[in-house]
Amino acid sequence: MSVRVRFAPSPTGYLHIGTARTALFNWLFARREKGVFILRIEDTDLERSKKEYEDAIISDLEWLGIDWDEFYRQSERLWLYKEIADNLLSDGKAYECFCTKEELEKRRGQGYDRRCLNLSEAEKDTLRKERRPAMRLFVAKEGETRFYDYLHGEISFQNNLIDDFVILKSDGTPTYNFSVVVDDIYMNITHVIRGEDHISNTPKQIQIYRALNRDLPVFVHIPMILGQDKAKLSKRHGATSIGEYREMGYPSEAIVNFLALMGASYDDRQVLSREELVSLFSLDNLSKNPAIFDIKKLEFLSQEHI
Repeated sequence: MSVRVRFAPSPTGYLHIGTARTALFNWLFARREKGVFILRIEDTDLERSKKEYEDAIISDLEWLGIDWDEFYRQSERLWLYKEIADNLLSDGKAYECFCTKEELEKRRGQGYDRRCLNLSEAEKDTLRKERRPAMRLFVAKEGETRFYDYLHGEISFQNNLIDDFVILKSDGTPTYNFSVVVDDIYMNITHVIRGEDHISNTPKQIQIYRALNRDLPVFVHIPMILGQDKAKLSKRHGATSIGEYREMGYPSEAIVNFLALMGASYDDRQVLSREELVSLFSLDNLSKNPAIFDIKKLEFLSQEHI
């Protein structure tokens, strides 16, 4: 199996330290396995996505020495998501939802009640004159959704906790979970290496894989990066974006070395070049425990790489 991985940032902010580490782990794995590394800009949130952020993310990746073999923007693939959603609708695996925001708000916390599932064609025709429908995936409530995570082992979710969720919004844009799965399928992604905060998205994504009759990729959910106080890394711990460390004058080689050491081991070595990291990187050497952001280690590595 030829390895194909992707790094898929949303251009709604600058490149975060944790996000950059995800990019690096994907890149190291692809280069180690002589596979393909894809950069995919997930910019379907048209209100929050900005070209300024996309340019900054690309610039930071180039500065880190993380190159890519293929490049895509989701905003240029809206036709594909619409086509796949229409196919699911035709196959009876999805249905139109005409509920207003106000109606859905009243049921917040109670789950979607499938009020639009069994509308007659006449009722749908009447509602279409008033508003454009969203599209929901039909999720069987029986049983559970299981998947194997490379780091965490078997994980399961009860299906009765998964609503018939929206895959296409009424404005025609795809939801996050839908566009991610469609792209991962059509880009032939073999391994999904991402933060463990995405574990909760995985059961919905698996429902989409099943509806499209496609095999699952290998899931690898890496632990978060925490501050010294064991809280999630944030501004109160200091600079959190790659751009800030660039401006402070840290060498890119030191940043790459530092990111690579947070949550992975390399034969107990600390000071490593990009080439050495590629040769030693292995999914088997990733840690299941959160990484701690240690600015003193970064300062030490910076001295070593100057």
